[in-house]
Amino acid sequence: MRFIQRLICEIFGHKWKGCHCVRCGDWRDEEHQYQAMENPCEQRCSRCAYVKSEHIWEGTGCVKTCKTCGKTEGQHFWQYKGDRVVCGCGAAKHKLYRSYCENPITEYTCEICGKSGGTNDNREFGYDFLKAPCVEPNDPKT
Repeated sequence: MRFIQRLICEIFGHKWKGCHCVRCGDWRDEEHQYQAMENPCEQRCSRCAYVKSEHIWEGTGCVKTCKTCGKTEGQHFWQYKGDRVVCGCGAAKHKLYRSYCENPITEYTCEICGKSGGTNDNREFGYDFLKAPCVEPNDPKT
C-alpha cells in the first residue's frame, strides 16, 4: 500500500499539508508548524517532529556558549607550552611548577588549582594535566 502511495506521489506530486505529505508520509523542510520546547533555543514541528535550533553563540575561542540557553559547542586542544597547559585559542587551564625533581621523575603542581603528580609528557602513569581544566577557559586568574 505504501509503495502505491509513493508511486502516486511520484507521478502526480505530493499532497502537502504544510511540511507533511498526507498521502505518502514524506516531509519537506518548508511550512513547519513550530511549537516551543523546554529549551528556549529549540522549537519542534508538531507535524513531522523536526527540531529547529537557533542559538546565539558567544566566544571567540574554540568553545562557544549560547547566550540564551548556556549550551556549549566545540572543544579545546590542550598542549604544553612552557610552564602552562594552553589551547591554541589562548585559553589556559594549568600553570605548572616543578614541585619535586629527582631524575628521571619530575613532579609538577598547578599554581592555580593545587593538583600535582606525574609528569607533563602524557605518559600512562602520573597525573595528566591535559585531561580536565582547573579553571574556566576565560578566567582572569589564568
